[in-house]
Amino acid sequence: MVAKYEQLRAQNKIKPEESTSLASEKFELDGSKVSLKNLTVHALQKGTGFFEGVITRVELGNSASESLRAMLDYAVPRLPKTRNGHTSFQG
Repeated sequence: MVAKYEQLRAQNKIKPEESTSLASEKFELDGSKVSLKNLTVHALQKGTGFFEGVITRVELGNSASESLRAMLDYAVPRLPKTRNGHTSFQG
């Protein structure tokens, strides 16, 4: 919704009260993005990973990039080897 009204604002097609509401929505959206990022980083750093149905604890690091790298360093070598970029699954 913010993107839609931002486009209308750029075309001068919204009322002043809508512009005020848009500014409030953008501020709230930015806060939500920051909160989501912080929660995701915290979950990566403090959480427990699940890989192949097994609970896995990996020392994940102090930043989002360190945490993601540690999780990928753990999981990627354990992925099934494939030919031509795909594998068949039975189940």
